[in-house]
Order: sequence, then C-alpha cells, then structure tokens
Amino acid sequence: PPFAMAQTGVKIKDNVANAFNDMKIRKTNDFLIFKLTADLKEVEIEHFGEPRASTPEAGLYTCFAGKAFPAGQCRYAVKHLSYETPDGQRDKIVFFLWAPENAKIKDKMITLEPRIP
Repeated sequence: PPFAMAQTGVKIKDNVANAFNDMKIRKTNDFLIFKLTADLKEVEIEHFGEPRASTPEAGLYTCFAGKAFPAGQCRYAVKHLSYETPDGQRDKIVFFLWAPENAKIKDKMITLEPRIP
C-alpha cells in the first residue's frame, strides 16, 4: 500500500520507496531529491544523483548541494555519506529536510508536518 503522511494526507508515490530501496541496497545513486507535487498532494522524485562510482565524492556533494537546496522551495533529500574512522571507512544514509524561511507558508506547513507510519 502507498505510504501516506499522517496529518496532511500527502501520499508518497510508489517509485519513491522503490528508488530509495535501490539506492540503499544496490547503491544505484549517490542521492535522491524529493519534492511535493504542484497540488501538494504527493511526494515525487525530482532528481536522481549520479551513481557513486562514476563521480568523485567532492563532485557528488557539489551536485547534490546545488540541486537539494533551492531558494524559496521546500525539499526532502537522502544522500550517501562516506567517512573514515579509526576502524575503517563507514557509509551512512543521511536525510535532509529543506524548508527555507522564504518558502510559501503552506508549503512549509505541509513539508514540516509529515510523519511516515
């Protein structure tokens, strides 16, 4: 069944969950950026990041930051983050929620409210 965000009734398109699982398990993309549809009723994929092996990490971050945080628009994003520890390299997935002050009030309310069951 499709996920729905508890308070707002916003639905999450099926391809969002599939793309996230592919990113997480198969490492098909370095990042995914999501946005609300124009009618504010669904979350859809806006951008697929390049596969991790095809681009250096610095280039991946520059591409991600340039697309994930548009001025005046709300977004959700997930990104692979690699870092070194004394025990070796670690890889985590980080969730970002972007709701800038100059975004429309209704967009911010809907973006900030959801909780996925």
